[in-house]
Amino acid sequence: MTPRVSIIIPCRDHGDYIERALRSCDAQTHPNKELIVVDDGSVDGSEEVIRSVQRDISTPLKIISGSGTGPGAARNLGLDESTGHYIQWLDADDLIEPQKIEQQLKVLEKSEADIAYGPWKTRRYQRDFVHYYEDQNGQYYPDVLEALIKGNWFAVHATLCTRSMTQEILWDEELPVLEDADYWLRAAAAGMRFEYTGMGDQAIYCRYGIPSRNEMSRDWLRTRLEINRKPLSLLDSERHRHSIAMGFLGTSEAAYTGRQFDIARTAMSEAVEMVSNEELRVLTRERVGSFGSLGGMGLALVSVFRGIRASARTAVMNLFGMDENLSLKENLGKRTSGST
Repeated sequence: MTPRVSIIIPCRDHGDYIERALRSCDAQTHPNKELIVVDDGSVDGSEEVIRSVQRDISTPLKIISGSGTGPGAARNLGLDESTGHYIQWLDADDLIEPQKIEQQLKVLEKSEADIAYGPWKTRRYQRDFVHYYEDQNGQYYPDVLEALIKGNWFAVHATLCTRSMTQEILWDEELPVLEDADYWLRAAAAGMRFEYTGMGDQAIYCRYGIPSRNEMSRDWLRTRLEINRKPLSLLDSERHRHSIAMGFLGTSEAAYTGRQFDIARTAMSEAVEMVSNEELRVLTRERVGSFGSLGGMGLALVSVFRGIRASARTAVMNLFGMDENLSLKENLGKRTSGST
């Protein structure tokens, strides 16, 4: 008999989207599956939509009332109520293509890994919920742990997990955002084996008009900074210090872009404390190569705030051809005009 896969979906006020998510699950070619939906305090009629779909699909669907405390707690509750040998996480506003579970399950059974992960599409719908455009995301990481420490991630539903893995690594119920980044980082730090599944039917990460989450909000940035610090307690920080520093650099850049300068300064300071000046130059150059010159320019500007080690500040400014004797405004003008 084919192993059962439990598809667990937390839902809070996603009545406009969850029917699509549920039907994408029902369309999976893997035959032995169950749906667990945790209605986490919805007030928009989500439960009525779920029950309507429940009557119209062949996949068994169980509806559970959540505590209203967020997706981490809802996923843990759904796991408790599930019976599958494998777990497919899915958010209520996202989709999975028909062969996604079948393809990843074959990889898991063959490799005996704990987590299969693959690429995903970001589908950006217009306000009519019909027209959209797509970007391709996700890649193979030779070292998943190092990639996650640096701040890389993959969509939660781009994975398929063994039940034993999900019972060992529970979701953090306290994090307001980025609970998925924290989840995969802790799984990798615990030694869980990840196996890449390559192209094929994929997860679809949907955005509907206005983003559901402001990635430059203080909560988002503070949580990202907290996650950057986790490897310091979970792992040998000396062995992984370059990757940890790179994670702090990424948070500093994001905070600078979001004009949260105190968080940017804190993140940059923590990166500087972990590496030498030359190492900082190398890591900054690597980040520019990965994310483009504008990102690097943001890092250079962040690095000149007060509180950053003076010699490190000089190293980064020199890397980007900035003049310490000029103000930030003058340096910006110099770069914009193309003068030397």
